[in-house]
Amino acid sequence: MECISCGLHNVEDARFCGHCGINIWQRAQTLIGQADSSELDDQKSHDGLKNLVAQIMFCFSCGLRNCDDARFCGQCGVNLKLGLP
Repeated sequence: MECISCGLHNVEDARFCGHCGINIWQRAQTLIGQADSSELDDQKSHDGLKNLVAQIMFCFSCGLRNCDDARFCGQCGVNLKLGLP
């Protein structure tokens, strides 16, 4: 899922952006109702392929797999670089 704030491609089920920490899940719920479903399917396929190539890092707080360069956990929002929520 692409962040509307910074443009980072996050894992599909991320709640928070791995780069800027914004709550992308809440915003995505609004956008899903507005977007064409075939457009969403194409984007999910593209994002899924990009995520397979990315390096993976696990969150020490909740255990979610995050991209290696993520600053914030996509599930719980903890700062992965500092260890702070």
